[in-house]
Amino acid sequence: MTATKAGGAANDNDTPNPCKNAEIASRDIQAAYLSMKKEKESLEKRIYEESMLLFVDRDGQVVGWTEAAARLFKHPRLSPLRKNVRDFLQITDGRSFGDIFALVRPGFPYTIQVFFNDGPGKRPVYTVKVSSFIFEGRDLLYFVFYRS
Repeated sequence: MTATKAGGAANDNDTPNPCKNAEIASRDIQAAYLSMKKEKESLEKRIYEESMLLFVDRDGQVVGWTEAAARLFKHPRLSPLRKNVRDFLQITDGRSFGDIFALVRPGFPYTIQVFFNDGPGKRPVYTVKVSSFIFEGRDLLYFVFYRS
């Protein structure tokens, strides 16, 4: 049994194969690139989806939303401020928004699944993280929408 010297040669008569080493390095670099590309695309999607926000008071009245939410939903009932989320969203498991609002506290978000309440047909389901925050002395909730 012969020991391998630095450089990959088993003895003085053997020489390392630079083409083989370059092929292995190229394959490793390509795999790393594809992995990074996939991670970047996933992160970009999450950043985009996280910009879909509704701001709601404790009574369920919509007090604001991001432009991304308005563009994505293309939902005419989102247009006027002060609409109640109960008018256009429904929780998939039948619970009421009042039940959910009672569970949400600052630092303790709650996750639900919802769909738009806009008539029969296939409706996309969204996973929504409901969180609480205080703004100008008002206890508000924000809904972060993720496409399920």
